[in-house]
Amino acid sequence: MSVFRNILVYAEAADADCLAEVVAFAEQSGAALSVCDVIAHAPTLESDGAVARLKALDWSLAFERLRGLCAPHQGRVRLDYAVLTGSPFLAVTEQVTRQGFDLVVHISEVATDGPGAALNPTGMHLVRKCPAAVWTLHPERAEHGDSLLLAIDREVTAQADAAERFARELATTACDLAAARGAALHLVHAWQPYGEALLDHPRAGLSPAEVTSYLAAQEKDHRAWFERLARDVSRREPAVGLEHHLERGAPVDVIPALARKTRASLVVLGTVGTSSLPGVLIGTTAEAILAAAETPVLAIKPRGFTTPIQFADPVEKLRAVSEGGTAT
Repeated sequence: MSVFRNILVYAEAADADCLAEVVAFAEQSGAALSVCDVIAHAPTLESDGAVARLKALDWSLAFERLRGLCAPHQGRVRLDYAVLTGSPFLAVTEQVTRQGFDLVVHISEVATDGPGAALNPTGMHLVRKCPAAVWTLHPERAEHGDSLLLAIDREVTAQADAAERFARELATTACDLAAARGAALHLVHAWQPYGEALLDHPRAGLSPAEVTSYLAAQEKDHRAWFERLARDVSRREPAVGLEHHLERGAPVDVIPALARKTRASLVVLGTVGTSSLPGVLIGTTAEAILAAAETPVLAIKPRGFTTPIQFADPVEKLRAVSEGGTAT
């Protein structure tokens, strides 16, 4: 059974193929699905009939897009749809905060050509500040296979225990997703030796033999940690086909390259680094990977993550329709 039970889809792009992929996942997972679009607030102008008519038309067109997008899937899953108003990332984040969605799917308009096109500014805001996990999709994504790739990082500071727990929670989630999809799971840890750029510096005073020994010790330490984690993952979900990859190099280079090589349909990673301000900053490694993403990404936050955004009045929900078509 999936860890995601209540999914909100922000259909910034009304793409039928993207929504069909999400519906199939919800169907496999037994999850409820809400699909939304977001329109701008109308200005407050007294006695301006044009504003009222334009607002009604904006809402009507958005509602018609959602109705047409969702119609083929009625009856397959628990499904409703709604039109919200305001800033898209704020409106979506407020819905998540107030209604307890555990996964947001952002079907995004493509911001640029090439790498990173799936994560436009709204998507990056959601990844940074929305309390739910965020799955990015966009209509022009490349065709991929059925495998999933889970990127695991290692924390070596005083917060290592919390980071270790988060790494294992990520592995649990990825196993559940792979099992639900009947997919293979590729576990990857990209590592870099501490002080790598300084090893040849004259003032380091290291001989070639010392450098070789140091690098071997660093790799051995990372390998022992990673193989222990991989064994734990295999024991937890023996039915999931697992391959693990220990790669030396920068994660922003290693992970996209391995995603291409394995034809991964989804990259799963954690998005919050150790910080005294959780929710305000995401880890620089995760941000670099997200900015260069070529493959759909599922960005997961650690347990206890809260949004830094404070909401006053409830977001305006112009209309919501249940599976049976009844307005609420």
